[in-house]
Amino acid sequence: MEEPQARVPNLNVGVDMSFIKQLFGIAPTAETDGEGYIPSPLGRLLGVDSKSGYKPADFSGTYSGDKRVLVLCTQERYLQMTNGKKFSTGHNVQETAVPLMHLRDAGFGFDVVTPTGAPAILEDWSVPKKDAAVLSFMNPDPENGQVAGGALDQTLTGSVNMGWRL
Repeated sequence: MEEPQARVPNLNVGVDMSFIKQLFGIAPTAETDGEGYIPSPLGRLLGVDSKSGYKPADFSGTYSGDKRVLVLCTQERYLQMTNGKKFSTGHNVQETAVPLMHLRDAGFGFDVVTPTGAPAILEDWSVPKKDAAVLSFMNPDPENGQVAGGALDQTLTGSVNMGWRL
């Protein structure tokens, strides 16, 4: 005797799902300054904190040696998806800056490198816009939005500058 098979209804009723996704803010958003897509407005609203929660740790002693931490980053801005579209990728600003800030606070210096020597890519949509500690660490130049001469540049002496725009 054959097992009964469940019938799955065909829900394709000719509705343009991209319109529905856009209406509810769940569709990836085309970049205004590039050729890729960034997370949806809903994804950014729910997934990007305006503040990182960074608090300086109280270290009983800090590192005073001359060894530095090597930080390997990607230089790729886009990841091509199976549908051929490009999704903006790189490093989340909070996920990159906060660990580096703790290393700095513990007395470590670090060198940021990429496999090709090109600048590391940070996701500008992931900037915690109300986080003074992270913004100060990244120290964007208000004239052009590029990292300029602040804590991060001083920490990156002789290594790749992490160029990014707000």
